[in-house]
Amino acid sequence: MDLNFLNRLKILLHTEKSIQRTKESVAKPILSDTSLLSVVYEIYQAVPQDIVTFGKLMPKRKFVFLAACLYSPECIVGGRMARGLRNVIAEVLGASHYMVTRWLDEITQYCDVYESLRKEVGEEFAYLTEQLKERGLIDEQRD
Repeated sequence: MDLNFLNRLKILLHTEKSIQRTKESVAKPILSDTSLLSVVYEIYQAVPQDIVTFGKLMPKRKFVFLAACLYSPECIVGGRMARGLRNVIAEVLGASHYMVTRWLDEITQYCDVYESLRKEVGEEFAYLTEQLKERGLIDEQRD
């Protein structure tokens, strides 16, 4: 019996551990305190209008997406949303939790298709995180 499979197994296990560490780092939420979501929404509403083109048509969808990026990034790529987040977003927006789910699905699909929307949401995310850093709500070291 050839024991070369042991070397392959060793490489696979090392790779798997490396991928897991990377996933944990990338998927780590920037915020966890959902009581700050109303503050996040206030900041979002103050995004400079020179950034916004699509936002005039879908501000709530984009906010749901940005909130998910901050609090539960895995849910954007098929994972589960952090417990209770959907209800808090719904409360802040004055919408049902069903609409939050629907808006997140829609905006995620739109971002996959429209590069200009992806760019705009990215700029809004950068603005939002910069403002949160300035207010001391997220760590300056975090990127």
